[in-house]
Amino acid sequence: MTNGLSLTQRNIRPAKGQAAFLPNQPIIHNCIASEALMAGDIVTFATTELTDATVLKKAATTDLPCGVVVYNAIKSGFVANDKISIFPVNSFVYMPAGYANLTIGSKVAFNSDGQVVAADSGDNTIGILWTQPAAIGDMVVVQVAPVVA
Repeated sequence: MTNGLSLTQRNIRPAKGQAAFLPNQPIIHNCIASEALMAGDIVTFATTELTDATVLKKAATTDLPCGVVVYNAIKSGFVANDKISIFPVNSFVYMPAGYANLTIGSKVAFNSDGQVVAADSGDNTIGILWTQPAAIGDMVVVQVAPVVA
């Protein structure tokens, strides 16, 4: 008799915004979405005003990101005023590649589609690339480490 579950052959297919290199990922809970967001969206602060909660919006490529919306198998989309969780600095998260020729260890920025791309001089970056894509759209592991240009 064989088991239906193997501890070594999990065949987990990564999804945008899903944790990589488990366990012990830092997650910030109880943030508030200021607009519609999806799992894996790169976010920044929506306001600098003092509030009871951290309010976040989708980051533009010119914004300094503060994290990535956590993948949730039950609810992948969020609307304004929904509570969300994010992976902050030093988390490892799966993100789609915008280029096939990204190099492991390089700093990566992001495009308007939320894909990671090679960082050019003057780009705000989302983090450091830990795995290399074979094609555009492949899921790669990014260590969240935002840097303002």
